[in-house]
Amino acid sequence: MKIYKWLRGLMKASALTTVMFIMQACYGPPIHMHQVQMSGVVVDKTSGLPLKDIEYQVDGQTWGYTDENGQFDILKYDEIESGHQLSFVDTVGHYQTFDTLIRDYEVLDLKIKLESNQ
Repeated sequence: MKIYKWLRGLMKASALTTVMFIMQACYGPPIHMHQVQMSGVVVDKTSGLPLKDIEYQVDGQTWGYTDENGQFDILKYDEIESGHQLSFVDTVGHYQTFDTLIRDYEVLDLKIKLESNQ
């Protein structure tokens, strides 16, 4: 009788493991992370010259500053699929702030043109 209880417990565990494996195969892991990768260049709208030290923000948080070639790179992982507020701010105040909403989760290569305040 003990052998049957042991076999029944083994079968239950096997069935539960099989169901969990099938659910993960069909619906993905429990927490599905989305990769958001954005890169590009920030330039002056009139001259087309790259702008250095422009602060870039994602959802209100500073991620960095453009390099001497105006380049920026953002790699972010999310648990949810929603848009991201992307902002470019000249902390000196020579250029207007540029805001946009990003909803695409594929790799983005952007060219941001900032307009001068002067």
